[in-house]
Amino acid sequence: MDSGGKLEKVVAGKNRFVYIPKDFQDIYLWQEENLRIGRVSNLKSYSVRKKKFLASKEGRKFLSYRTKKVTNLHGVAVWLVDGVAIRGGLKAGDIDFTMGGHGYRYLYVPEEEIWIDNSNAHRGDLEPVIWHEYIERNLMKNGMDYGNAHTVASNLEITLREGTYFVLPVGTFRQTAGFCGPAALKIVLDYYQYPLTEKALARLCQTTQAGTDPQKMVEAAQKVGLQSYQKENMTAEEVKKIVKSGIPVIANFQLKPKKGEGHYAVIIGYHKDGFILSDPQEDRGYREIKIKDFMKLWYELEDQTVRQGIIVGT
Repeated sequence: MDSGGKLEKVVAGKNRFVYIPKDFQDIYLWQEENLRIGRVSNLKSYSVRKKKFLASKEGRKFLSYRTKKVTNLHGVAVWLVDGVAIRGGLKAGDIDFTMGGHGYRYLYVPEEEIWIDNSNAHRGDLEPVIWHEYIERNLMKNGMDYGNAHTVASNLEITLREGTYFVLPVGTFRQTAGFCGPAALKIVLDYYQYPLTEKALARLCQTTQAGTDPQKMVEAAQKVGLQSYQKENMTAEEVKKIVKSGIPVIANFQLKPKKGEGHYAVIIGYHKDGFILSDPQEDRGYREIKIKDFMKLWYELEDQTVRQGIIVGT
C-alpha cells in the first residue's frame, strides 16, 4: 500500500489492473479454450470431442443445470437453464454464458439443444433469444465462425425485439431459369437443414419445361423426411399464424395479373400491411410486397387454384 492508498500487483515488471487470487488467475482462459467454440471446422471430430466432454464429471454437471424443456424447434430441443449456476462454476461453469447458447458455440451444450437462461423466460425476451440462438446455431453448424454468425443472429434479434416485423431466419437462393419450384423448395429445406441441390430437387419434383406441379413438390418434401401438404383459399391471417409458428409458406402466384406468368416464392415474414418473400427470382433475394397486392396475384391460371400454399414442416 503506498501513501495514496493504492494497491498494485506487479508481475514480471508490468502493472496489473486488478488483483486475482492465484487459484483463479487462469480460469477465464481455461473456459475460453475448453468450453467455447469459435468455429466448427469438422463436424465429426467435434461430435466426438463433445461426447467425451459430456461424459466427464464436468460435462455431467453442466447437464444438471437444465431446468425445463420449453419447446422443440425443428428437431432442436430448447431448454431453460439455471444461468446463475452456470456462471458461478469454475471448471463446471462459464462466466460468459448470458442470455442463451447452443451446441456449436458451447462444448457443454448437446448438439441438438439450445439453452436459454431462465431469467429470460418472460414473454418479451424468450422468443427473440430463441430465434437468435437457432439461426446462430445453424450458421455455425455449417462452418461460419462465431463472430459472423453472432452478428447475423443479433440483427435478427434486434428486428424481432423492435416488433414492427416478424421474420423467420430463412435464407435465399438464386434459381436457374424455369426452376422456381425446386428453388423455392430448396430455400425451405435449407432452413430446416436439409441441404439438397436445386438439380436434385428438380428431379424429385419432376420439373419439366412447363414448370413444377405443386403436388410433386409436396411429395418431394415428404420423400426427404419432412411433413408437407397443400392448402387453398388461405387468408392473410392464416399465413401470418403459420409463419409465426416457425413455418414458411411456399406460394404459387402470378408475377403479373392475367399474364399467365406463374411463379413460386416463399413467404418468410410479415409486418402490418406486407409480406416478406424469399424470392428465387430476385437478385437481392428478398422483397416486400403489400398484402392486398399479393392476395390479388395469388392464384394459378393453369390449375385454377386460388391462394394455394405449400406448407413444409418437420
